[in-house]
Amino acid sequence: MNGVDVVLPVKGSKNERAFAAIVNSMIETHKVLLAKIIERKNAMPKLVVLYPHISKRQPILYLVQLPTNEDLRDF
Repeated sequence: MNGVDVVLPVKGSKNERAFAAIVNSMIETHKVLLAKIIERKNAMPKLVVLYPHISKRQPILYLVQLPTNEDLRDF
C-alpha cells in the first residue's frame, strides 16, 4: 500500500471547470468517490477512495488506496 496521491486537472484544459464542479458538489453533499484504478498495463486493479479538498489555489482530490483481501497476509 502506498501513501496519498493528489489528483489535479490538466492546466488550461476545458475540463477544469467540470473538475471544480465535481469537487464542490462532493464537499457540499459530504460524499467521496470510490473507484478502481489500473496504473499500468497488465497490472492488478486497485480499489481507491477520492477525498475532495479545496486548497488556496484550486480544488483537488486526495487519492488513497484501500486495503483488500489480497493485501492481508498471515504471519
